[in-house]
Parts: sequence; C-alpha cells; structure tokens
Amino acid sequence: MKNALVVVILTLLVSFPAVAGPKTARELDELSGPVKAMAVEKAQLTRQFGKFLGKFGAKWTEGSHVRTYGRNYDARGNKVLETWYNPDGSVNRRVQFTYDANGNVTEAVRYKADGNVANKVAYAYDAKGNKTEETTYKADGSLEKYSTFKYEFDTHGNWTKMTEITRFETEEEKDAYWAESVYRTITYY
Repeated sequence: MKNALVVVILTLLVSFPAVAGPKTARELDELSGPVKAMAVEKAQLTRQFGKFLGKFGAKWTEGSHVRTYGRNYDARGNKVLETWYNPDGSVNRRVQFTYDANGNVTEAVRYKADGNVANKVAYAYDAKGNKTEETTYKADGSLEKYSTFKYEFDTHGNWTKMTEITRFETEEEKDAYWAESVYRTITYY
C-alpha cells in the first residue's frame, strides 16, 4: 500500500507540471526564440485640460498592511475571480474574469463591496493574442474610458515597444487622454 501511494504521488508530481500551463518566466512573458535576457522600461505622459502634465508615476513605499487579495482559478489555470479584502477582513471589491478559447481575458466585471457592479472592462486582441483594445464601461453602461494598444516587433516576433493611449472625459474636457509606452530590450543567444 505504501509503495502504491508513493507511485501515485510521484506520478502526480511528474505529470502535473505538464498540464499546469507555462513553466518558465520566458513562457509567462510570452517570448519567442532563444531569449537570453529582457529589460523593461516605461515612459508615461499625460495630457489633461489641453495642457501637457509631464511624466506621471506612482511611488510605492513600505508601510502598514493595507489590503490582501485572494484568487480563484479554473481548470485551465485562468484567474476567474479576484477578491480584495480590507485589513479587518471585510470584502473591499471583487473582479470576475471571462476568457475566450485562446485563454485571453475578454471581460472583467468589477464589483463593489456591496456586490453592485462598479464597472465592466471589455478586451480585444489581434491574431497573435496581443491586446489591441480595452473599453471600460460605467455601471450604467456608459463609456468610462477607451484604450488602444499598438506594438512594434523584433525579428523573432516579440514585441519591443507597446504604446497604450487612453481617452476619457473629465468635467473640464471632453477628450482628455494619457499615453504610456513600454519598451522591452530583448537579448538573444
């Protein structure tokens, strides 16, 4: 009986990684070819109310515990639910995800702590699985913001530049936007 249990455990340990999805960081970054290294750099620019605001960034510092989150996955390894909790353990918000047959997120529905919809985000992709559009709708179904994504690729088919342009409305301006470019420097063997 003990030997049978050991065989079952070893079989599970050996076979599970084969169906668990990507195994390497390179696969998780969806890189092709003999990648040796990758460096990522972000450049964010904003414009609002007709004025250039310069660089935009966020600073993260160590501090007290603010929130935790939990994630639920389906049998394919897709994240289907993410729940954020306040320090007291109460629910802060939930996000439910829907996927297409290729494993791309097609919709994310964000719920407030009271269970009401905060907003919905719809995603579109190109034939290679790169995100091309992200449309956010308010709880009432009206447009909150719209983002487009453009890519530049290297000879291995990996993107080296991704530019996101997001348009939204404010009380002062009907067509405010911000843009962000992400640059990836990829070194090959």
